[in-house]
Amino acid sequence: MDSKRIDPGPLAQWFLAQARKLPWREAYEPYHVWISEIMLQQTRMEQGLPYFTRWIKALPDLQSLAQVEEGELLKLWEGLGYYSRAKNLKKAAQLILEKHQGELPQDKEALLGLPGVGPYTAGAILAIAFNQPEPLLDGNIERVLSRVLDWAEPVKSKATRQRFEAELRQLFSQGEPRILAQALMELGALVCRPQNPLCPECPLSPSCMAKTDGRWSQRPVSAPRPKTIRENRCFWVYRHEDRYYLENQPQGGHWAGMWLFPMELIATDASAPVSPVLGKAQLLTQFSYSITKYQVRGQAWLVQLENRPDWPGAWMDLGELKQIGLPRPAVLIRNALSAQGA
Repeated sequence: MDSKRIDPGPLAQWFLAQARKLPWREAYEPYHVWISEIMLQQTRMEQGLPYFTRWIKALPDLQSLAQVEEGELLKLWEGLGYYSRAKNLKKAAQLILEKHQGELPQDKEALLGLPGVGPYTAGAILAIAFNQPEPLLDGNIERVLSRVLDWAEPVKSKATRQRFEAELRQLFSQGEPRILAQALMELGALVCRPQNPLCPECPLSPSCMAKTDGRWSQRPVSAPRPKTIRENRCFWVYRHEDRYYLENQPQGGHWAGMWLFPMELIATDASAPVSPVLGKAQLLTQFSYSITKYQVRGQAWLVQLENRPDWPGAWMDLGELKQIGLPRPAVLIRNALSAQGA
């Protein structure tokens, strides 16, 4: 691998001139950098920014995060999915207060000991928040390196990771790690895009081997994706007077500890499934959502009950449903109820 392929000078100059103005870049406050990195996993930048702003307003520091009630925590996270990320943030904040004197660690092993912090997040915190020459590999950086170096190995392989980390360590030793790390991330997000890259705007274009050899569309080399599993799910929206029944989801599954309308798998996209509880059922809404490898088509059926069963879950009105964090299908059902004035 020719480390001279990446010249830190033009890369840093490009970033300083073109970088987006993002709130965690204002002062590189470690807490802000950490929250942004966790929040933007599995989340587009334009979607994540309002969440970040709202989060920092409600939970401006480690102490407030460590003490927040879970209901408020999940409400702040509602809509971002993968709710274990929010729960791990709170657990990590508590651990930092307990074992690290209330300061985010500046040591990689200590960071990896925090819930929800893996190699990428640890590298991002060290490089961006603390300006240390610690490598970090996200999808954008992997794509830039794969193309500039015309790297033909699968991008997630151990060999690729070792070679890319070595490249980044050498690059970061030649400049300011904070600037160079973000420059590669920004370049992948704005210029070296998966499709239709803007090569004339790229500061690394003159030395990009994949561009020169006409192989940019073949880089990076990815492993086969897990097979998508398609499901049809029926959600029962039981209403008694002005309250709706929800169940707390068990630990170990999706949305553990969160509230969701009773759900069952249905073999086909049935037009009129049979309610397990007697009552007049009407189709409330239909929707689609994704979770990990599952692509789900959902139907929500509203069932009006004359008598309120003594079930182990909770009965909530619309106002209460708007106050708590709900998983994606419950949010869509709540919105449908609000829209029809139920």
